[in-house]
Amino acid sequence: MTSIWTTLKEYAKLKTGTHRIDEADSWELFILRNHKKIDLSYHAGRFIQLGHSIGNFMPVPPGFNVGRSNYGKWDYWDLTLSQIHQWYMDNPGHSEYINNRALEILFANDRNKQTSIFNCGMWLKSFETWERFIQQNYMESFVDKNGVPKRFFKSHSLNNPLPTTIKEFEEFFKTVNECIMVRGKRIIAVMQARGYAEQRPQNNFKDKPVEESTLK
Repeated sequence: MTSIWTTLKEYAKLKTGTHRIDEADSWELFILRNHKKIDLSYHAGRFIQLGHSIGNFMPVPPGFNVGRSNYGKWDYWDLTLSQIHQWYMDNPGHSEYINNRALEILFANDRNKQTSIFNCGMWLKSFETWERFIQQNYMESFVDKNGVPKRFFKSHSLNNPLPTTIKEFEEFFKTVNECIMVRGKRIIAVMQARGYAEQRPQNNFKDKPVEESTLK
């Protein structure tokens, strides 16, 4: 739902003062060589851990992830969820005429734009309402008390998709971690209640202090 790699590369660039790496190198090697300069914060380390947990995954229609990512820049679930929310607001009751303006924007840079819009529209219609979409996908932690999608940091938008300061990164990490962790716990509780998972503690969702040195 939210890319770890896109954010991690921007975080590494800011921490090291690097704007690009040599074409013969790789980001993996660059980060390993510069890990002391990068010095992951606790919340950054938690994001890398939680980003690979069930709270950051969900089924989507064909072409959806590639289409909405804008080559990674928009690969953030709050941005995607905002456009989905707008689609439901634009189509109350799903009249004969469907307003796909929100999806036109979301898939603006998709090579298979019209196919992605069609598949996404059919998918969203299957939930009937925004409230059911949130409920059936266990997205309550991603919206505020009014049912509006939360922003991972204050100025986050399709026009401003990437954090640019340490303050924005930390706000992003804290917010997305909470969203993923709460959703993951909910999904696991449902799976356990239905007999699909064992009743045992889930280490990925234990939010207890970790020594900074273990995350570097």
